[in-house]
Amino acid sequence: MIDSGRSLPHANSIAPEISRASARYHQGSVGVDYLLSKRTDVYSVLSYTHAAGQNGSGNAQAVIGATVIDAGKASQVRFNVGLRHRF
Repeated sequence: MIDSGRSLPHANSIAPEISRASARYHQGSVGVDYLLSKRTDVYSVLSYTHAAGQNGSGNAQAVIGATVIDAGKASQVRFNVGLRHRF
């Protein structure tokens, strides 16, 4: 599983200051999945994101997907490991 994405700000008529934003975000993820048995596997995912420029609130900060918690700085790394069993 390899996933990479790039998101650019879009102008918003409700908040015109966002249209002047120069923030750019780059994110990449790599994951592996290893089957231990027919219904059990181990998986891991490594994600990295980098933000540059300014958004409507100041310096752009990195945020990785579902965490919704900003890094407080321009870069963020997340590593997940899990064991999954299907019933």
